[in-house]
Amino acid sequence: MDYNKKTLIKILSVIFILLFVISCKIDFKNGKINISEEEYAYKRIIKLKNEGDYETFTANIDFGGVKLEKGNIFDLKIKIYEKIENDVKVSLENGKLVGISKADNKFEIGNIAGTIPAKTSLEIDSGTGNVTIKEFNNKFIEVDTGAGNVTISDCKCRKELDIDTGAGNISIDKVNSDVIELDSGAGNISMTEVNAFEIECNTGVGNISVFNSQAPRVEFYTGIGNISTVDCVFKEKEFSTGLGKIRNSDKN
Repeated sequence: MDYNKKTLIKILSVIFILLFVISCKIDFKNGKINISEEEYAYKRIIKLKNEGDYETFTANIDFGGVKLEKGNIFDLKIKIYEKIENDVKVSLENGKLVGISKADNKFEIGNIAGTIPAKTSLEIDSGTGNVTIKEFNNKFIEVDTGAGNVTISDCKCRKELDIDTGAGNISIDKVNSDVIELDSGAGNISMTEVNAFEIECNTGVGNISVFNSQAPRVEFYTGIGNISTVDCVFKEKEFSTGLGKIRNSDKN
């Protein structure tokens, strides 16, 4: 797929996401939460501790933020929205976060915050909400969010770091990975002290800014926005912007 087609798809995706968010009609009146015409009278925090050794932690979040840091065990606080009080139970099944309603009612998983063993790979899928991940040394990190900022810092991924947000900024700081792929429909992409074999950044609308980073091969594309690199070492590089400026003050 060529760059112009990819840019068009990203811009159309942003429009779709905005229409979707508007249609959700999130309402907090009378102490109740109404999402997509589903009413949740109760919300609570579930504390989940697990000493299991899982290769990957997988979480599908309906809406809400994610904050994960390295730790010795799984020690998480999870916000739940439910129709009946104390109806939902949350557990880890082979590393996947699973929720079950005893009354077979619809429920939503909200914010997740806490610690996870640093060697655990991460698969995070969120409808809306910011995602922050710190100090992991694992095989891969994958984040897919409809709308929200994503921040990754002090991480080493032996295989891949893959971030995709429909609308939101992506910030990467002190990250090592074999392959890095960053995609935002509308939002800025920023990288500082990043080392990789291959880096690809795409944003439909937004700036791409890279500082003190290195990779044998990089590809940076933005539909509307500027591309700037400072004190970087890139052997092969391809920069393209539909409407914007390209500036570089690199070491090579």
